[in-house]
Amino acid sequence: MACEIKYGTKEVPLNNSQFYNSQFYRLLDLGLEVAKRTATAADQPFVARMQSLDDNEFWPGRGIDIEADFPDLAERKFWCRVFLDTARAICDRSAGHHEHQFWQALSVWQAYRTDDLFHDAVRVAEPRWEPDTLDGRTRRPG
Repeated sequence: MACEIKYGTKEVPLNNSQFYNSQFYRLLDLGLEVAKRTATAADQPFVARMQSLDDNEFWPGRGIDIEADFPDLAERKFWCRVFLDTARAICDRSAGHHEHQFWQALSVWQAYRTDDLFHDAVRVAEPRWEPDTLDGRTRRPG
């Protein structure tokens, strides 16, 4: 069974038919791994909420509709940053299990594309907003 993460008319298609080999659950697990490691005290409710959604609300065939599932702008900003940092963490091999590498390229694309959707959802309210990502912090001079 397939599902999607969507915002407006854009989507990230994912399969979630097999729990242990699911692209959807792998992406959530990786995002939560990065979120738990990088969240501030103010961000903790967002992490707890996503963990609760993961534990109680997501089922085969149910993905994420950003407009409906994440109406709060601050939470959208948080997950935008987290999914972009998740893509970087997969490349850096600091998130996920890297004994086998077959999953990495697709997972990087899925995390990056999910970031794009959350970014679009934020830019509806704040057109010039940019996330404070690990990549952004490492490129800044000084």
